[in-house]
Amino acid sequence: MYSTVTISNLRKIAVCLVLMMATVFHGCGPQPISGGTEGVLRLDGQTVSEIQISLYQKEGSSFRLCGFGTTRDDGWFALVQPKAVGPLSLPPGEYQCTIESAGAPVRIRKEFLKPETSTIMLNWKPTDRVIDLDINTQTK
Repeated sequence: MYSTVTISNLRKIAVCLVLMMATVFHGCGPQPISGGTEGVLRLDGQTVSEIQISLYQKEGSSFRLCGFGTTRDDGWFALVQPKAVGPLSLPPGEYQCTIESAGAPVRIRKEFLKPETSTIMLNWKPTDRVIDLDINTQTK
């Protein structure tokens, strides 16, 4: 009445379980967010991948993070909301920007790392469509 479990049957069961788990968990990782305001960032005229740009607005004596993006190989990025909860369509306003390496082997001036000291400003108008920044990273 009882069937004997063989090594061959155990292997088949294991393969089936692995395939089922792969199907169930496919797509459960972080998904790219699209649809945010796009821009291009150049450092000293050259596009660089893996640079994070963050945009802040001043509120009293502090700064509020509005969104961020990370450059691709061609220097383009798309803005996302804080904590990457969704795309960010940038509303008109004045923004203080910071940049930092997200893996790129570049040197970035310390002043660009914090909104309190960064000299990178963006005045975003209702008619603007693309952020275009070319930043001089050479020490003054």
